[in-house]
Amino acid sequence: MRRVEILIGIIAAILLVVVVLVVGISHFVMDPPDEPAYVLPSYEVTGMTGSEGDVCLVTFSEVAKVNTLVLEEELLPLPYGAEKPSRLGVFSFSLWYKDGEEYKHFYTQDFIHPYRYCSFPTVSTDEIKICIDDSSGLDWKLTSVTPKFVEKTYKDGFEVAAYITLQSGYDIANYDANHFSIITTVYLSFLWFNEYGEVFMTDGEHGGVMVNGEEIVATVISNIRAKARPDVKIIPVFIGRDHSGALSAAYVHSQGMGPHKETLASDIKAFIEKYDLDGASFDYEYPDNSNDNKVYYEFCTYLRTVLGDDMFISGATCHWMFIPFNLMMQAGKDVMTMDRLEIMSYDLRDAVGEDAYHSTFQNGAYDQYVRFKALAEEGDDGYLLRGLVYGDQEAMVPLSKINLGLPFYSRPLTLDAYWGEYKYHAHKLGQFGNLTENNTYGHEYFNSWQMIYDKTAYAIDQGFGGVMIWNYACDLPMNHECSLFNAIAAAIESRK
Repeated sequence: MRRVEILIGIIAAILLVVVVLVVGISHFVMDPPDEPAYVLPSYEVTGMTGSEGDVCLVTFSEVAKVNTLVLEEELLPLPYGAEKPSRLGVFSFSLWYKDGEEYKHFYTQDFIHPYRYCSFPTVSTDEIKICIDDSSGLDWKLTSVTPKFVEKTYKDGFEVAAYITLQSGYDIANYDANHFSIITTVYLSFLWFNEYGEVFMTDGEHGGVMVNGEEIVATVISNIRAKARPDVKIIPVFIGRDHSGALSAAYVHSQGMGPHKETLASDIKAFIEKYDLDGASFDYEYPDNSNDNKVYYEFCTYLRTVLGDDMFISGATCHWMFIPFNLMMQAGKDVMTMDRLEIMSYDLRDAVGEDAYHSTFQNGAYDQYVRFKALAEEGDDGYLLRGLVYGDQEAMVPLSKINLGLPFYSRPLTLDAYWGEYKYHAHKLGQFGNLTENNTYGHEYFNSWQMIYDKTAYAIDQGFGGVMIWNYACDLPMNHECSLFNAIAAAIESRK
């Protein structure tokens, strides 16, 4: 009996040791210690002024990992007697990293002034060369050059929202399931409502045959679900419209969202329930005045009570709505009822040049951040600014509610009514080019693979809620080296 007790004791001790080892090993595997944050070696910057063709050097004390370079430029006065170019400052620049005794090109983009955030897959080097390839033949001056290694800024919930039109979405051959590896939200565009708040659909021609509007909607939704992940939100986009042209869009919106708001909210809810969708969005881009805008946002607050808190509500709007004394005035805290504001950061002019490069990094990303960051600041200036813009000092819209708009299309430098599709011009643009030309409208401005990568990385790093694409049908298949969805995916991966 004594031997049996001893044997049982030995077995129990062995089992205890095994359990302790297993628990310890599993704890080690499941919870590894955090790696210390990478510290960039010290560096020196030389050659911050020069002429076209000159270079600026960033020299590190040892081999460094770099995936971001922040540049700032000051515009120099035009020399006496020199003809003013269409755009002052650096027009084009490229980046090269030193590999042994040679430099290897890895980045080219346009414009620096006032601020440029260059993001790229990590390079390991002890020197980066910034070549000023084009400055319209004039001298240039950089005021700041800051290399960085940025990681782990990506947050779960970062939204990649793509507009799919009923016209392009009807043919399932227009979809690439690989795009939906990163798309989190689809905006189904467009549904209509009239001045009485009644939702309706329009018929359309497909393959030479007129198709009923409800059949088009059902087919597009079915196509999306066949290609998208199950967790992708599908949000119908509603626009107030009198297709006869007798009534303005602003009037239809204000009537449908004002006196007839119960009908409109009821029709939207019925549409969402019929197709088992995830919320509602609005593309009310151009209210006539701040009172029209007030009606709009008050309706969104009311719609929230009808749809419930689990339904997603968003709206597309323009950056200039948030300039003091502009149309956002009086919207107040009703802005806060929106889950997202889709900022159409394209189709823009800026004050730098005569030509309209409609969505540069500067006007399409940096300016947007500066504007919304100012609206979210604490203190007297922030209170004053929010009071001017919203008519309400407490109405703070965080950057996490803002989706930065990314154009997958072009506009002419004249902003004539032409919208080119990226997929038909990507072979001319390559990875880095933004500017090309057509026979009718002359030069047209796109966003290249690199530009989309830059803007996406910037949106992640600065805390935007996501990015928004107009529109899905303009891109190439995901496995193409110049696919813009591929650029978004690469930027996201670099920040994880």
